[in-house]
Amino acid sequence: MERSSGIILYRKRSDSKFEFFVCTPDGPYWKNRELWNFPKGHVECGESDFECAIREFQEETSILLNKDATYLDLGIIKQNAKKVVHVYAKHYDNEDTSNCYSNECETIINGVKIIHREIKDYAWKTIDELEINGMKIVITVIKDVDIMQDIAKYDTILIGTNVYCSMYQGVQRDIILNYPYVREKNLKTKYGDIAKLGTLLECSEENEPTIVLVYMYRGYPYRKTKDEPYLDYDVLEKCLKLINKKYNGKTVATTLLGCSRFDGNGNRERVLELMEKTLTNVNVFVYDYFQKSRDEKQIETRKKELALKEISYELYHEAVKKRKEEAEKRYKRNGFARY
Repeated sequence: MERSSGIILYRKRSDSKFEFFVCTPDGPYWKNRELWNFPKGHVECGESDFECAIREFQEETSILLNKDATYLDLGIIKQNAKKVVHVYAKHYDNEDTSNCYSNECETIINGVKIIHREIKDYAWKTIDELEINGMKIVITVIKDVDIMQDIAKYDTILIGTNVYCSMYQGVQRDIILNYPYVREKNLKTKYGDIAKLGTLLECSEENEPTIVLVYMYRGYPYRKTKDEPYLDYDVLEKCLKLINKKYNGKTVATTLLGCSRFDGNGNRERVLELMEKTLTNVNVFVYDYFQKSRDEKQIETRKKELALKEISYELYHEAVKKRKEEAEKRYKRNGFARY
């Protein structure tokens, strides 16, 4: 489990209210968003939690705190299924945050490296201000990135599906291949039960992300062409309202629900508009990309392997070996399929 550590600075105002020193991250994912939190970071090998907290605070604020001063040890909190944070607190009266700056870091999007500051802004805020204004709810669309690449970043992931318990293509198949507890829980629901339409099924397991199945369409209906839409927007809206209520104030990741060939073929602009109208209390990262079928993925993988064969048989052999080993691990875990 990942372990982080950080320091909360606090001070008391003339009206007896406490304020806390917080910051909001920078970078392409946070361009139009704010998420206020205290400076913290990953504990490095050989480093104590307190040493990490002092170092991270300096890296993220440029303020060097006196490590010999008095700090309150607030203990360890579980931030999510994969991360715990050791929190320290210290009284601090310096009001000036204008000279704060953070170290630089990099984010890679679609193979492009973007260099940016780790922290965008700093402020002193009361608890009430953090609860009301701490997070600007914005829907962030991430284009042409498979959600499976980033799934470990999130605690909660939304996956659109049908009432017939079939998750055989696109991201649905990726989920059941890699997170078998989702398939198991889905199969326990009643096959073809239209009462599931407009409902959510939360699937979780210790130290794994929470996958929420969004039952928003009946199944694959007869269509004259593969591009013909079959998304029920009223059902989708009902699901989004439930998500907005259940995950109030939280951050979730999702595909562009209802817009792939496998979950509705809906209109992207209309679905995004519906999301923006409905998801007013949830911080949402929307992954908008072309979802491939099982066969399309296998053909693509095989082409890459054959291209390696033209360069080096050794590289080709290693790629095939790695693919087969990963497939065998998946099968041992999920018990029903390698690909």
